[in-house]
Amino acid sequence: MATTYDQLPIFPLARLVLMPGTLLPLHVFEPRYRALVEHCVDGDGFMGVATLRSGSEPDPSIYPEIGVGRLVQVNSFPDGRSNIVLEYVQTAHLVREVQTTEPFRVVLAHGHTVERDAIERPISELRRLLAQLGMLSSVTRDELAVLSALPDNELMDDLAVRLLRTDVERRRYTVMERLSERGNALVEQLAISLAGLSPVVGEA
Repeated sequence: MATTYDQLPIFPLARLVLMPGTLLPLHVFEPRYRALVEHCVDGDGFMGVATLRSGSEPDPSIYPEIGVGRLVQVNSFPDGRSNIVLEYVQTAHLVREVQTTEPFRVVLAHGHTVERDAIERPISELRRLLAQLGMLSSVTRDELAVLSALPDNELMDDLAVRLLRTDVERRRYTVMERLSERGNALVEQLAISLAGLSPVVGEA
């Protein structure tokens, strides 16, 4: 059953997508987002990261794919600023914004569920392409060895961050219906990188 977030506070950011398997560090300095962090610390710790569309301030529209993160680290400074780290939980679909007296924005969103189907074929192809890339690009042997040793799901998460460069590609990836669909998308991207002999995987 999909999770419903009735009162999810959001942190809108330009071109940024919270990706599966990642930790997102953020420096918080605006008063409304200081209030957001305090709210999350006092509550369940969940925060949405929304990708901004172009629009006028102070509340431009956001794309419907929202990354839900859990606060795993908060380092506060005496002046009210803080450094926080969010851990990816899942992607949610925006239903609507919720009226609130808080200085930050709040939404109603439904959690996106990914079908965990068979991924043996795309994973096998990803590992084959990685081995080929190691022979034809500047990827170091040590880095290739680390990637190749990752468990299947972690390998997909890592490659998604490395290969999907635009927020459009990343948002599309996070709401794919099946793990195999994600795997096939990564196979296509890695094959494109390999065809151009681009050392994309070697970049963090």
